[in-house]
Amino acid sequence: MEEAINVDDLFGEAHSLDLGLPPAPAPPTKGLAQCLDEMRLLGCRQKVAWSRLGGIAYIASDGVRVCVRNLQSRSSDGKWVLSDEFPLGPVTEAHGGNLLVHLSWNDAGSELAVVDCLGRVSIYSVFMALNNITGLRQATYDSSDDSNQIVGLMWLNPGRQVLTGQIKLMYQNMDGKWAEVPAELKNTGYSDRLLTHAAMVATQGTILLATYSVCQKICLYRVEISWNPNKWDPAAIRTPNKWPIPSLRLLHYKIDMPSCILNVNPGSEEHSDQPLPFPNSVYSLTHLQVIPGQVDSPTGPTTTSPWILGVFSKPLHATPEYPDQQGPLSVIVRWQLDSAQQTFHPKFDEVASKKSNAQAKPKIEMRRLEDIHLHKYIVSVDLMEHVTAPALALTHDDSSVTFYETKTMTMFNGLDDANTVNCLAQAGFQYPMDSPGLAIAFSPNSCAAVALDSEGQPRLRWMEHTFGSSGGLYDESKFSAAIAALTLAFSRGSGSDANTDDILMIVLGQLSPAYFQNSKNVPAEAHDSGILHALLGNTRWALDFSHYILSEIFDLADDFESVLHDSEAFTQKLKTTTSLPLLILLSSMSRAFMRFICRGLRGVRNGFEQINPAMLEPESRFYYIDICQALETSPVRVDVYEKFLAGVDSAVKHAYQGSGFGDAERPSPEKELLVNARIPPVLISAVETLLSQTVPSIRAEINRKDIVLGDYSWLGFGNDPRTAAYRKRRDVDILMKIPLRPVAPGGDTSGGAGGGAQMLRRRRKASDGDLDEDDASA
Repeated sequence: MEEAINVDDLFGEAHSLDLGLPPAPAPPTKGLAQCLDEMRLLGCRQKVAWSRLGGIAYIASDGVRVCVRNLQSRSSDGKWVLSDEFPLGPVTEAHGGNLLVHLSWNDAGSELAVVDCLGRVSIYSVFMALNNITGLRQATYDSSDDSNQIVGLMWLNPGRQVLTGQIKLMYQNMDGKWAEVPAELKNTGYSDRLLTHAAMVATQGTILLATYSVCQKICLYRVEISWNPNKWDPAAIRTPNKWPIPSLRLLHYKIDMPSCILNVNPGSEEHSDQPLPFPNSVYSLTHLQVIPGQVDSPTGPTTTSPWILGVFSKPLHATPEYPDQQGPLSVIVRWQLDSAQQTFHPKFDEVASKKSNAQAKPKIEMRRLEDIHLHKYIVSVDLMEHVTAPALALTHDDSSVTFYETKTMTMFNGLDDANTVNCLAQAGFQYPMDSPGLAIAFSPNSCAAVALDSEGQPRLRWMEHTFGSSGGLYDESKFSAAIAALTLAFSRGSGSDANTDDILMIVLGQLSPAYFQNSKNVPAEAHDSGILHALLGNTRWALDFSHYILSEIFDLADDFESVLHDSEAFTQKLKTTTSLPLLILLSSMSRAFMRFICRGLRGVRNGFEQINPAMLEPESRFYYIDICQALETSPVRVDVYEKFLAGVDSAVKHAYQGSGFGDAERPSPEKELLVNARIPPVLISAVETLLSQTVPSIRAEINRKDIVLGDYSWLGFGNDPRTAAYRKRRDVDILMKIPLRPVAPGGDTSGGAGGGAQMLRRRRKASDGDLDEDDASA
């Protein structure tokens, strides 16, 4: 036939061949089949992770690199976007080009664990800069054997099959070196030791561990970690054989075989030769999690039993051999862990016992709850623990994100009760549909997320809210609930030291575009001569303050060198030593401020590298050149000073941990430092580490001669005659950090000192409430 025939014309009406067939299903997301296969074979495959401090780490599309990004406000229009990609070269080098399969930040967001396809683990510290990492544990510590693949990984606070079913505790010793303690998961059957998934959660005093094997068996364990000795003596820091050594004790609780995912008619002739549940269901486990039972409610802490959650998924192209191939795409199976008191048989009462009050220990029962069927594939299960009522976020293959209340698995579908606000999802915030992604990580406050698309590239997503507008009608209660949810999220984030940029991003995203147009003028203000003048003074002050700290600490190290190997003499000498810089370094709060000062100095340096001095006004150019010169001629680089502070941080952390000090015990020694100006016993080992290890580690990287010869009298910290004389004749503007010239009798402003010199009038509070700034030149 040379010409095409319009079939509809044969019958005289359009759509006459519409046979009422269901519409063709949408094509599956690219890479979904491979993703489901990976989730089925290996439970440890998180490819993107968002740090509590705001850093986003992800495995690049080539599978051998780890890259980092963060949120940033674009200077051109104020829009929040992802920063440029920055590859972490040390990670690729440490793993020798092997495929990377898993990323995990610690709870504080300062350390990153990377796992490769051979089960090797490397750990890195991200102290202040996201793109500046320090290796803590090398992947070469582990053997290169593909049978050692990791199926579950958890950070502790104070088609590959894994053979042997082993749990391993990795910990850092007082000297910074890593050690590990393994333990075997003892089961009766050999096939039970071929594990594909494992999940852990910390409970009161123990760890609950759930495993899943290739024979479709879920096992529950309780893991107890004990340390010998229970508390560490700080005086034993130089005696490795006296350091605490951990041991693991595993208690095997229960076993379940959830192979019957869908209810099959027992009278069916098909599969009648197999006992139900039959173990060859088309469904496979793709996610396993243990949800903690201790939650905080608005009325106070409430204790509920933990539970296990498993997601079973059907293959993308199911075979028609089994009746459940027509079932839902995903099934959520849950087990409630209940504690039941065991009772003895009455006959035991007739047996004489030496113990008068013999009682059986409580046993754990795994009670299967009602399954939840979903007609979408689940690609991620995330527990949002930062909200008042913990929520479970399920991300699907079509990019949709749904939130559930953890206890009842009730979906948050908007605002049901405007008088009670628990989390953003409950108050009407939702993630709009986006391009599908098969790996996702949520921000510290769950307001934003980063998803890796089919090409492995990160895409930024954020929550949206109508803020009370529904169908063109304004609802004050919904608007108020949304504001309350944002306030609650910001308060919890700030109180837990979590990065809150994601909250700011969604708030600004709701503002009028005109606001972003106004923000274009903000960067120009940074070139103002007045701002640069203040920046120059603050830069000089910050640099001199760091030099003053180092000068005093280096002198202290020289003074204590003779007693560093005598713990008793060291302790006695420290009791008679008064050093303000040492107190400032040991105090967690002041040390945190110094870290932020370093971040600011780095920001000044990096920001000025993008400025063309020729485009500045002459006065601004003068201050700009002075700022750059101050940074370049500093006898200690900012990154070296940050390294020094990191060493102090590590020494203090190990001192507290070694003495068994948790968060509840730390306020007392911190108060002793700041109020009584005394070094508490728990921090003596930290001082010894500081003087014997941290100081020598940076000695070659600083110009000590220039530090020693520096004049720090204008800082006002010391009690030496030079500082006292400066304090009498000169003042320093506390905001600009600029010394003010004294005025000699007769109006001489030469700056000469004298007992009768008259000071320039200082800033004072005017009667109308404004600041009256008298003329004062630097």
